[in-house]
Amino acid sequence: MARYVTNGDEARWGKLCVEIVRSVQRVTGLPVVLVPHTSSDYEFMRGAFHTSLGDEVTIIEEDVDARQAKWIIGRAKLVIASRTHAAIAALSTGVPTISLGYSVKARGINEMVFGHQEYVLYGEEVTAGAISERVEGLCQDYADVRGALEKKARELERDAGDAGRRLVAYLRARSES
Repeated sequence: MARYVTNGDEARWGKLCVEIVRSVQRVTGLPVVLVPHTSSDYEFMRGAFHTSLGDEVTIIEEDVDARQAKWIIGRAKLVIASRTHAAIAALSTGVPTISLGYSVKARGINEMVFGHQEYVLYGEEVTAGAISERVEGLCQDYADVRGALEKKARELERDAGDAGRRLVAYLRARSES
């Protein structure tokens, strides 16, 4: 994310991340758990947060596999995701999510799930204040957002089943001809 938010300045990105975490903690009063996607994410998190926040955050060890990471993410009250896989893991388990986007994928996912991009921030939009505002909004609308995610999950499950049945019918028709 440093490339997109601070023009590659890792030190500035690290300081901004600390500001964001402190701001989210003030707004929510919730503990913060950081889930790295790669070993470089883990090293960045350790460097940025260990000296600044110490025991105020928990950083999940880097040897957690995808299944375990999704389980952890699925137990969160809300997620701020800078990785697409983390956003999908959260949204697919019904966890309200703010996406820090670096590609069109974040926009598309949020449009598909919510019908808007209110919970997506890009580049220079990523500030502690902007994230805190989104977090406050998610907390205020928490029940509605959870309900919308559950409804969308049922719709997607139904659509996937329909697609599977159409595929089976197509394959049967081809094999019979």
